[in-house]
Amino acid sequence: MTTATALGHTPIETDRLSLRQLTQDDAGFLAATASKPEICRMIARVPARFPVLAAEIFVTRTILGERTGRCVVRLITSRETGDRYGIIGIDDAGDGVFDLGYWMAPSAWGQGYVTEAARAMIAAARTRGVARLTAGNFLDNPASARVLDKLGFAPTGETIDLFSFGRMAKAPCRRVAMAL
Repeated sequence: MTTATALGHTPIETDRLSLRQLTQDDAGFLAATASKPEICRMIARVPARFPVLAAEIFVTRTILGERTGRCVVRLITSRETGDRYGIIGIDDAGDGVFDLGYWMAPSAWGQGYVTEAARAMIAAARTRGVARLTAGNFLDNPASARVLDKLGFAPTGETIDLFSFGRMAKAPCRRVAMAL
């Protein structure tokens, strides 16, 4: 079971994880991890070369976005050790709809952390008054598809060609949605 606490600066806690706000101290981790080819090619907005300066700008923009209510982004860490595993967030897509996105360091794959973190983020979205969540996965990322299916997202029937900066090309992306 997961329990979402108030959003603000308070971390969202689960049994094993703490989802906390990003700080500039996280920029090195974000740059090193998101630049890995196996990560950046599975997400749309991170280029294959993601230097620390770009990660610092991302953190600053995220903090500003949270202040205006446009997004909620959290670093996924171990509650026990504080080790950094990845990132998860929701971005305002308009009309009460938010889009869920996430990525994990390869060292954290296969341990259920994404599902656990996403359940906590979904619970937090409910407390925030979000009416509907959407998400997507590139068709060559079946692990992410399994996570979204396990969370209860339903396919919209739409597959879009989405540009990925990590690939520097478009790739087919399955779209899913969930009413909250």
